Amino acid sequence: MARVFLTYNGPEITPDANPQTLYQFLAAANHPVSLKSVELMPAGATAASAPLLFDVVTQTDATGMTADAGNLVKNLGSPAVTVQTSVLKQNGDEPAGPVTQYTLTLHQQGTRVWVPPNADREIVIPAAGRLGFRYLNAIFVACRMRFELEE
Repeated sequence: MARVFLTYNGPEITPDANPQTLYQFLAAANHPVSLKSVELMPAGATAASAPLLFDVVTQTDATGMTADAGNLVKNLGSPAVTVQTSVLKQNGDEPAGPVTQYTLTLHQQGTRVWVPPNADREIVIPAAGRLGFRYLNAIFVACRMRFELEE
């Protein structure tokens, strides 16, 4: 890792399918990327609403996704190098090959910062690898997510 710290402020997305990948990260072909944390922020829910479920998945392609580089920024103090990570957001069909790594739950009236519960407190996306965040509920609630990464 080059110690380039990134923040991605995902736009609000209202899912229209179940399951549906909301965001996907693609590591550059020549080096991995580390996911440090995710902040989940639902909108427009009621107290009686069921908890939201999200899967953190590895995926094999970008079917149905569109680029969203404008919301990915280097944090202050990061070296003056070009960002190599690509970010995609939902725009149609589901990407292929999802393999669930973690499942997250969240009450619709709250926010949650999630840190991977492994010993390193991160998920390493291998070079040229893809990591997606899938919405699993039958009721479609608008969501935003904020991600902290390191290249």
